Amino acid sequence: MSTDNIVQACDKGLFTALNVSAVTSLATGGVHNWIAPEETAPPFVVFNFVDNVDSSRSFSPTEKYHTVRYLVKAVTDDGWPKPGQDIQSQIINLLDRATLSIENHTFLYCEKVRDVIFSEHVGRERWFHVGAFYDIWADEP
Repeated sequence: MSTDNIVQACDKGLFTALNVSAVTSLATGGVHNWIAPEETAPPFVVFNFVDNVDSSRSFSPTEKYHTVRYLVKAVTDDGWPKPGQDIQSQIINLLDRATLSIENHTFLYCEKVRDVIFSEHVGRERWFHVGAFYDIWADEP
């Protein structure tokens, strides 16, 4: 199985999982894959494929699994991290050890592996990025 296939399937699965009121009621700028459109006002959520964790795992001679890593983060412009942490808390509830629907694959596991927090200056505002890396395991059909 190519990485492109599993990434496309995970992109769709993550977008669906994150586009729920628990997240979008706090992240009023929406949920975006890779980058939010330039005119998007914070707070919003961005997720993207980062890397293959392991190109292919095998737990038996007949079963193969693919593991990919994603960054999922809230972006806020409030000048401090608390609003992003509130959004991140909802994301953790949705994704960590959760069931995702991944098209044409059997989803096995999603696990938060590392937190991420950093800030940047955008004009005169301080924007915070608060999120985590997640590993997603799915079968190889």
